[in-house]
Amino acid sequence: TVPYAKYTVKTDGTGDYTVIQTAINATTDADTVLVYAGTYTENVSLNKSIILMSSEGADSTIIDANNFGTVVTITDGSDATLDGFTLQNGYTSGSNTKSGGLIVLNNDAVIKNCIIKNNQGHQGGGIYTEGGSFYNCQIIGNTAAFTGGGVEVNQIGGNSEYQLFENCLIANNGSALGAGFYGSCRLVNTTVVNNTGSYGMANAGTSTITNSIIYGNDGDEIGSFTATVTNSLVEGSYTGTGNIDSNPLFV
Repeated sequence: TVPYAKYTVKTDGTGDYTVIQTAINATTDADTVLVYAGTYTENVSLNKSIILMSSEGADSTIIDANNFGTVVTITDGSDATLDGFTLQNGYTSGSNTKSGGLIVLNNDAVIKNCIIKNNQGHQGGGIYTEGGSFYNCQIIGNTAAFTGGGVEVNQIGGNSEYQLFENCLIANNGSALGAGFYGSCRLVNTTVVNNTGSYGMANAGTSTITNSIIYGNDGDEIGSFTATVTNSLVEGSYTGTGNIDSNPLFV
């Protein structure tokens, strides 16, 4: 017997389901939901510790909130994996709301190979996170009315270490405060560029930034005197080992 089940989602009806949420609802922890290429117009609550992945990758597998609500929410305690989706056209407004793109609450979720774009929210246009870790993600063209155009990181969850962003691109996002990031985080091989608003990274506190590029953002690049920054390119420079200040010459 197979200990864990795999369910398929296809727009044409040849899979187990045609709606991602319906498939999630059928799962138990450690199951896999495999989503085939297509655009799925829905708001997804990833409320179990399962693997939700696409078969073809983010470019062709899109979850679209159609400008209503958050695209994906990974709930408290759901140590899920979200792998290979575009999350777009999420919209939330009002001071008690969070991201339009992706909300990650207090959990150990892994988010990888995703494109989070064209979302709007109050806190964290692209992502609002209290937990989880992020790999090979592009967070582009999102807007926050208040804080964290690309990402708002909140330590409400009481995690022992800051959320990790590795091999990620945070670009062309905008907000009133913290154009790229708002809050303390760990960046490795990550690029934060051309975000508009005050500060590339606001309220950055004791963030650790390694082998990364922070450049071309409005205001100060890193809004903190206590971040640990090494082997990184920071416009206007930043104290630390191996840091440089030069034009990255993006093509």
